[in-house]
Amino acid sequence: MASDALTRDFKWSRSTVMLPVVAGFLWMLPAVALLKSGAAVYAGIWSLLALKWGFDFFWYRRVNYIRIGRDGVTVNRSPMRAPERIDWEDVVDIHQDGIKEVEIFLSEGRVATASLLALEPEERGYLLTALRGAFARFRSERSLHDRMNAERLKMLRRFRARAERFRRKGRYDAAEVLLGRVIELDPEDASAYQERGMVYYCCGLYERAIAEYDRAIALRPVWAEPHFNRAVACEGAMRRGEAIESYRNFLRFAPVELGPYVRCAEDRLSSLDPDAWKD
Repeated sequence: MASDALTRDFKWSRSTVMLPVVAGFLWMLPAVALLKSGAAVYAGIWSLLALKWGFDFFWYRRVNYIRIGRDGVTVNRSPMRAPERIDWEDVVDIHQDGIKEVEIFLSEGRVATASLLALEPEERGYLLTALRGAFARFRSERSLHDRMNAERLKMLRRFRARAERFRRKGRYDAAEVLLGRVIELDPEDASAYQERGMVYYCCGLYERAIAEYDRAIALRPVWAEPHFNRAVACEGAMRRGEAIESYRNFLRFAPVELGPYVRCAEDRLSSLDPDAWKD
């Protein structure tokens, strides 16, 4: 068994490795007898089958039976089968069934097995411990990762709320710095792009505001607010056609609680496009 900080390898037992040698030797005996009797074709076939056992011997020596890693387990069952990959994410529990095998219960209801008889006797008792230890480490790391993500989300919400307060107080530089930090930590935070667009709009930077609203809309296409703000910024940038389109998109996605903004959008749309409400 080889191991390091994150990986443990369980090799095939010596008896398993030597089995192809014995089988290959036994298969060569009929080949020799057939060759002596003049049946060269059949002797060649038997020889090829014997060589196959030789290939198996080298495969068992080179390939580990089980590799336990940080993210899951890989089981190599035979030279004729592809390795079976089991992710810890899919594992429910691990049990040992007597002295023959270890059972790995998966979330989809399937049970994967690892034969203890394929290991050296001194390693059989350690396999279950190694599997359970790696599985417990994965769950612990995932729990820590979830807690860190929760703390990170709280921090980003605090940054956004502080940036909004800075914007309302006219401290646009401070708001932009905070929002830049939020976006650096989470490039897919649509709310941060939306808020930074409002900062740029308040500074009269309409084109930059439109670009920020576009990023927010790309991340959350059916979120109504950036469509409304984009329309207002397009009006400031004298982009009438895009303003009309953005107002229409806002009206398409606006929830009931945005009623005052809906009426404002309808009024602006009527002003920009008098034919907007005609059938």
